[in-house]
Amino acid sequence: MALTDAQKVDVRRWAGYPVSGDASVVVYSDPVYFHAGPRDGLNALTLDGRLDHLTDSEESVLVDTYLTPIAALESAILTVGDNLDTNKAAVWERNTTEQSDRERLFKSVCRRMCAFLGVPPGPGLGSGNTISMVRS
Repeated sequence: MALTDAQKVDVRRWAGYPVSGDASVVVYSDPVYFHAGPRDGLNALTLDGRLDHLTDSEESVLVDTYLTPIAALESAILTVGDNLDTNKAAVWERNTTEQSDRERLFKSVCRRMCAFLGVPPGPGLGSGNTISMVRS
């Protein structure tokens, strides 16, 4: 088994990293370069390098537990707008926080995928901390 290029692109974007383009990746210049730590027996690794060296079992978990569900979560976020024109119809009432609820769940699963892969969430995914400002 080997991840397809499309699956690798999905991992990169769902981990919060920008596209890598068509230039060849040079070690230490790839923006998705991270320190794995001495406990792992590795000094550093690129995300692409990590994805290229998954075991069959790890790849299966990545695809079944993360990639397939994350694709469905992303699709659900993109279709939230279908009901924005209706607040209430008979007994059905729109959940006004549906989009933010779905985005929070999506990002949570993406962060879990990052943890599984041993990579920090990228700038597009953020830290997961939220800041609220309240006017008093």
